[in-house]
Amino acid sequence: MVQYCTHEIAPLEVRLDRRFLWMLPRAKIMELVVKQVKPEFSKRQKRLYMWRGFGLCLVFAFIVTTSFLPFATLSKASAQQAPLASPTSQVPVSIWDGVEVTAMPTPVLASLEIASPVAQERAVPNPPVQKTVRLLFGGDVNEGRWGDNPAWHLPLVESFTHLLPLFRSVDLVFFNAEGGLCDPVEDEVEIQPRGRDVLWVKPSSLIELRSVVKNAALVVDQANNHSMNLGDACRRHGQDLLEAAEVGVIGIGANLAEARRPYVIEINQTVIAILAYTDTDVIIDAWVANRDQPGVAPMDTTYLVQDLKAVRPDVDFLIVTMHSGTQYDESVSKMQTEFALMAIRNGADLVIGHGPHIPQGRMDIDGKPIYFSLGNGMMDQCFSKRDAHFWADVRKNLWLEVEIQGSKLVDTKHHVFYSEKCLEPNKASQDITSEVEQTLLNVSFQGDWPWLFPVSFLDQQVGPRFELIGD
Repeated sequence: MVQYCTHEIAPLEVRLDRRFLWMLPRAKIMELVVKQVKPEFSKRQKRLYMWRGFGLCLVFAFIVTTSFLPFATLSKASAQQAPLASPTSQVPVSIWDGVEVTAMPTPVLASLEIASPVAQERAVPNPPVQKTVRLLFGGDVNEGRWGDNPAWHLPLVESFTHLLPLFRSVDLVFFNAEGGLCDPVEDEVEIQPRGRDVLWVKPSSLIELRSVVKNAALVVDQANNHSMNLGDACRRHGQDLLEAAEVGVIGIGANLAEARRPYVIEINQTVIAILAYTDTDVIIDAWVANRDQPGVAPMDTTYLVQDLKAVRPDVDFLIVTMHSGTQYDESVSKMQTEFALMAIRNGADLVIGHGPHIPQGRMDIDGKPIYFSLGNGMMDQCFSKRDAHFWADVRKNLWLEVEIQGSKLVDTKHHVFYSEKCLEPNKASQDITSEVEQTLLNVSFQGDWPWLFPVSFLDQQVGPRFELIGD
């Protein structure tokens, strides 16, 4: 406001009363300034101008309040209806009804619903969350051995008494059925015992187990060094019975193509495939499948890469199993390492091994686990390093639970059992569980393993966790 007024002709300083000057019309102010006249106000005029100013303030406040009230109400309603979630949370792009869309965060959708019905109609619904699938993997399992008293072996379901609740809690149960698929006493098939240790697993026991586990699929791996112990007639007999009872059999067949055929299953809209192979170093050539010969699928990296490329485009999650390794030795062999890494590099999501009869270490490549050996699932081997004459404990039974969602591996869980009483695995003590966990963490390799891959690869992928064993 004007504080001092000065005129060129009459330099008389006139001070205006600033308390009431702002209430006067602009023309009146200019007149006072030019004439250098100090305004004179009566009491009545002062009251009039004060009430006039107060009324203008009320009008201005009313206009401001009515203008911003709808926006304040909308913001409050949006905050109350939106769930407690971060408005900046990222939602991945997904395919919904054939159209690629990016789902909006929930608070933004809530605001749109209140603000505009048109925006609500345009909002794209979130696709349903894909259900998880739980798979359970075990190691070597047998039910009988040539030369033993049959009465000494329990039926498979009774041996698995303490494991049955775990079997029923998952969607698929898988283990290595180490032995011929027939009963040499009761089945009317031609038996041809071959090999130093002749083992078997009764088809009737597997069918009974399948009925007991109810909703879980049952798959047995026959890619091992004992599945042809009782001859091809036994293989045909057991394979036909199990497939009729919807028990999956992989890793063996009437020829090489059938032995390499994957087991494929869809669970909760997730397509899963399993491939199975065995190390042929301890198997006679007559047991290895070829184009015209029945037998097991060999651990050949050429076959492995071909099979992975053939099945990978059609499945969400791909698993490779191998029967390989030095018996009763925690260090991993060159064959195991080479085959497992080749599987991961060519599309496998998970590699699981069995054969050494004891657990071996775990290795992760690009977030994809390799379990070199789960040990025994349940076998008639009843010795341990606690005995004075033996250096390994084959009574430790590791069962691996894998949780997946679509093509993503969500979690892995280790269930450790111990056969304190032979052929009757029970939940292991905390000490034994800790021993198995340490074995998984501290994976070791046999002396020739560094020659498999360049040192630069080992430095990047392996790191300090790995220990060189041997010369």
